[in-house]
Amino acid sequence: PEWSKRSVPIQWLRDSNEAVNVVVDAAHTGACVVWIRNTVGSCMSAAATLAERGLEPLIFHSRFAAVDRQRIEAHVLERFGPLSKQTERAGRVLIATQVVEQSLDLDFDVMITDVAPIDLLVQRAGRLWRHHRAESERPPGCERQLHVLSAPADREPDATWVSSVCDGTQYVYRDAGILWRTVRILEDRGEIASPEGLRTLIESVYGESEVPAALQSSADRAQGEAYSAEALGRQNVLKEASGYDGMADIWSSDVRFPTRLGDATIPLRLAKVSANGVLGPWCDDPSNDAIRNWSLSEVIVRHSLLGKAYLVPTKWVVEANVLRAAWTIYERDLPIVVLAPRNGSFEGVLCREGSDHTTSIRYSAHRGLEVGHKTTDSG
Repeated sequence: PEWSKRSVPIQWLRDSNEAVNVVVDAAHTGACVVWIRNTVGSCMSAAATLAERGLEPLIFHSRFAAVDRQRIEAHVLERFGPLSKQTERAGRVLIATQVVEQSLDLDFDVMITDVAPIDLLVQRAGRLWRHHRAESERPPGCERQLHVLSAPADREPDATWVSSVCDGTQYVYRDAGILWRTVRILEDRGEIASPEGLRTLIESVYGESEVPAALQSSADRAQGEAYSAEALGRQNVLKEASGYDGMADIWSSDVRFPTRLGDATIPLRLAKVSANGVLGPWCDDPSNDAIRNWSLSEVIVRHSLLGKAYLVPTKWVVEANVLRAAWTIYERDLPIVVLAPRNGSFEGVLCREGSDHTTSIRYSAHRGLEVGHKTTDSG
């Protein structure tokens, strides 16, 4: 149908300062703005920079406890969803990761996005001017265009082509060749035309194999990881005819036998110290039972972000073990993060077995989980 056809011009941003300026200028004109970043670290960094420029951005990424993520998602839908009013949207800024790419019915006047594979850029662009709104509901002079933060698709880029502009993206989207071909075709076409132009865009990225020499090793590693993932999937597949007895180990916790592609992740259960020194789940909703409150206190992180620091500090081992005893057999492998209030947030550490090494943890219901100084985890 005609109403579903659209053309979204591409505007290129070559460094993060340009992106910050676009966000600030658009917000000051009364536009509702989203900047989709590829890592949690860059998401929080951008939010801090915008706060220094006088804005109060809403932060949304995957590293929130389930209870806080549900609350923020509801707030995002209320502020930017199909029923949102201009008075609620005007000048509002959302800094988010890939959590807004799919499923959520959102509509923004202005969108900035870090470079990503072409199919994901198409998904993101679907949240730009998504809903039919009266002309008076869009800020004066606001045009439908997608701002993409990326280095240009030079014919002979160096090996830092991705990280030079979007640091951390190289750990999320491993195949630099796909990113380079995405930028090349969008620079050539200058727009995302839907639906008639989508096949050409997709096939120009995934149907071709041209890769500059400096990015070839990245493409080769990504291909090798794909083969490895396939082999691991075949190894871990459940043979249901054998039943539980024949393969008891594989019918086990997802912590031991992961079922998702990508970097290995692990759920952490956040436990906070109350004013009277008692340890309990982060979510302490009295209308829930303990099982649900612990489930809503989980946050997902990458294994590599924590290294091997999964142990509770000695001071809290006994109490943590008492809490674990009430969990199911599938939950007892999950690490507990003990958080104590400090300076407006909650802080704690995880310890490494047989070592004095600790990993610092900070959690806020508005910023999410911060681990040490590492910033390369996605979504």
